[in-house]
Amino acid sequence: MAATATIVNAVESICGVTTSISEQHVDLRESRQTRDLLVHNPFNRPTPFLTSISSGIMANEEVNRDDAYAVGRASMKTMEGKVFSNILLQRKNNIKSMNVKCM
Repeated sequence: MAATATIVNAVESICGVTTSISEQHVDLRESRQTRDLLVHNPFNRPTPFLTSISSGIMANEEVNRDDAYAVGRASMKTMEGKVFSNILLQRKNNIKSMNVKCM
């Protein structure tokens, strides 16, 4: 939520408007934004695993979403010089996302 609050603040600054803070919008308070950033700091990763900024959930070692480009390039390399009807795509070469594999 801290990331969206930063975007909202930037848009408000550009447009010259402000959002009134009420009990309905506790996520807009500076204290909440600071706390969220301290709790879920994206730049202070204690583990090498991919971590969700919003929830702090860590993926296991099977998740390779952050290496999608490299996985895709490697998959394309296996197809080079082959006739389309002879290409076999293997499930093990797919991108594995966090919504399936979490610790």
